[in-house]
Amino acid sequence: MNRRIRKKREKQQLAQAIRELVTLAEKRQQKRQEAIDRFLTAYSAYLAKQGGAERRTP
Repeated sequence: MNRRIRKKREKQQLAQAIRELVTLAEKRQQKRQEAIDRFLTAYSAYLAKQGGAERRTP
């Protein structure tokens, strides 16, 4: 294979790998944010269920 063609193919493969890594990172960040949102929703419900009990400091 011609060196120029080989270099172009390598560049395309690198670009594809970067796109896949970015997609993976975005999916992980979205799952992380969803987990945080679920926790905050559950914690808010827990606090509301407490019925306004004052926080006690140790």
